[in-house]
Amino acid sequence: MVESARYEAWKSLGEKCIHSAKFDCAERQVLRQSLPDNIRKLSKRLHTHLHRIYDSENYKTPIIWLSDDSSSRTSAAAHMLAQELHDNSALAATFFFSRKEPLRNTADHVIPTISYQLGLLHHRAKDVITKAIIDNPQLLKRDESRNVQFTHLVLRPLQVLKNIWKESGNAMFMVFGAIDECDPGEYDSHVRQLLDDLVGALQQSSTADFQIIFTSRRELYIQKIMAEYPLVLPLKLEVFDVENTGKH
Repeated sequence: MVESARYEAWKSLGEKCIHSAKFDCAERQVLRQSLPDNIRKLSKRLHTHLHRIYDSENYKTPIIWLSDDSSSRTSAAAHMLAQELHDNSALAATFFFSRKEPLRNTADHVIPTISYQLGLLHHRAKDVITKAIIDNPQLLKRDESRNVQFTHLVLRPLQVLKNIWKESGNAMFMVFGAIDECDPGEYDSHVRQLLDDLVGALQQSSTADFQIIFTSRRELYIQKIMAEYPLVLPLKLEVFDVENTGKH
């Protein structure tokens, strides 16, 4: 009976998860196979630089905002970076926004999609998530409080994973690609809410052992939002272009 309830809870979360927003969906598998070598090299340079930042004694910015004037180059680099992190057992979760897809052009589905990926990382995180869904059948409903959803579906599993990550010695990353393709909402409220949720998680000592990467075009409204958060370090993608090594 208990196992059946857990199975149904996990299944219901899987149905809410937007699988096409994950880095390893079929669409992006095809994309990665056709990427030019310069994007692959750029991604490797960026991956090395990220670890240099987080290994630094002066590390104080757990959020990176990676921007470029070209949306296609930013997306390609983000996909390759996610693959690099995954290959090094350092990828916690991803969500790639898309203006063309209704399920991926808002922040409405970010919580269940991130939660599902966290549950896949370790059975203890999955147990915490399924128990929360069993205990509160309304948890996955749209009219449930976003704060309640984020607490039980993201924060609680992160609390479990923090100790596991600490033992492994890996710096773990979440990647949110193309946030400029997320409907910003009135007064940019959707993007701000996403940042508020994640910054809140990073500021809690019980869940703070991970890093976040946002990628987007260099839109003015995103620049203004990112400037409001001291935890954000802005980086320009062109700095890591192999053709601009003299500027790095």
